[in-house]
Amino acid sequence: MTWVCVGSSSPFATVALFEDDKLLASACEEAPMRASEAILKLLQSLLSETGKRLGEIEVFGADIGPGSFTGVKVAVTLAKSMAFALDRRVAGFSAFDLIARGGAAAVPSRRGWYLLRESAGEPVELRLDDERLAHALGYGAAFAQETLPLAEHAAFASLHALSPAELVPQYVLEPSISLPKTPFSGGDI
Repeated sequence: MTWVCVGSSSPFATVALFEDDKLLASACEEAPMRASEAILKLLQSLLSETGKRLGEIEVFGADIGPGSFTGVKVAVTLAKSMAFALDRRVAGFSAFDLIARGGAAAVPSRRGWYLLRESAGEPVELRLDDERLAHALGYGAAFAQETLPLAEHAAFASLHALSPAELVPQYVLEPSISLPKTPFSGGDI
């Protein structure tokens, strides 16, 4: 089975192409504010490099986060869109698993905070100076040696194929947006 994983929960776009559990090719590119463009370009390059066609991909995987609110939406939306267009299945992979494959992993959260997940537990929000971050892998200001959530690490996670409608981002914290003071009433448009 040929499958792909795409990710953009960090400032990097990452794509990996697999045949069963074997990594065929992968690529990563820093892509702030242009993740969708970078993912599609990287995917096209990997398909060309391996001689595969988009129509041969049976499962479209995505990094479902947590991570950048918009970045997570980009990867999930691209995976779902390609799967819908080609009548294929999707799979979701936690950014924590794409960083540490089950160990302690951390991703930047709000200003000066991190989300840390140890083993398979629930993530907790920590300050930048929390000593638990010293025992984790991750990216951002707390890490001298960064470990990104790379799509190629999806080979180490379980692949559970779903219908595209079932794939949703993993937002651990509520988005920091303001709700309208007066909800839309549905009047004249």
